[in-house]
Amino acid sequence: MIFPIVFLWKRLTFCQNNVIPHTYCEHIGLAKYACNDICVNIWYRLFVLMSPVVLDTLLTFVSYMLILYAVFHMSSQDACQKALITCGSHVCIIIRFYGPGIFTPLTQMFGHHIPPHIHILLANNVCVLAPPMLNPIIYGNKMKQIQQQMAHIFFPK
Repeated sequence: MIFPIVFLWKRLTFCQNNVIPHTYCEHIGLAKYACNDICVNIWYRLFVLMSPVVLDTLLTFVSYMLILYAVFHMSSQDACQKALITCGSHVCIIIRFYGPGIFTPLTQMFGHHIPPHIHILLANNVCVLAPPMLNPIIYGNKMKQIQQQMAHIFFPK
């Protein structure tokens, strides 16, 4: 899915600035500096962005429905609770993984009213800062002590 992007870039001519004002090279971020029409690039990027997300979301939803069906038919309440906690962590990781991957290209394509420095700051925070910060919280939430502290923070008595 990524290989055709090289040929989409190759057909473009760049007549503006040759410096990308981003911290990483993103397809639409680079294509926006072309003098040519980039409609094909935009539609291809939207296809590349949405096709795996839609397919993965559909397959994940079906698999979690089957998992939840199996979990709720367990005889042990403790095993049911552990399975739900594990599933909750997995869903959080899936959201954390797909969120930045969807956020950045969509703001590149449709966020024309967002100033470039704000876009770069948001993209860096969402893609670079948030994942390492959230992983310990998501995976650590399985520990009993962390669960108790989180419950104490969010639901004080």
